[in-house]
Amino acid sequence: VVEFSYSDGTTPDVPAGAGLVLAGGAALPVYISGEHALETQLNVGVKYRTIPPASNQSANWLRFPVEALLMYRGPSGFRVGAGTTLHFLKWLEASGDAVNDKVTFKSTPGFIVQADYLFGKWSFDVRYTALTYEADESASKIGASSFGGGVSYWFGKGGTENPGN
Repeated sequence: VVEFSYSDGTTPDVPAGAGLVLAGGAALPVYISGEHALETQLNVGVKYRTIPPASNQSANWLRFPVEALLMYRGPSGFRVGAGTTLHFLKWLEASGDAVNDKVTFKSTPGFIVQADYLFGKWSFDVRYTALTYEADESASKIGASSFGGGVSYWFGKGGTENPGN
């Protein structure tokens, strides 16, 4: 998206799909049969990424993902599902000696596949997000797909409790 070099000649990598996510959400059962359930899950968060520090340049990605998933929950604490994501207010801003610019992107839908394992009130997940960003100012498209992992804490009746209780 943006290319520049540090004073030592190296070039930082600022991938569109990378970043740290902080999100909150809710999961509600829509169908329960014994110890099995189908759940809807809605997450809202913020995703941020920066380049390694430099005295003469900075670049930061910021976006706000909203996700909706349909998850199957089995009796062993394992969940698997898929859904859609939409990243709002996406922008990449660079400032410094090499580049001074802000690029904004259209909100285009993407696809998520996720698996997680629940252990008490905690869960550990892995996911793949298929997503493409399109710049507002041009028709250029940037691949923003990514693999990720996460840790969650469940409030209320979440976690490995039987969904039928």
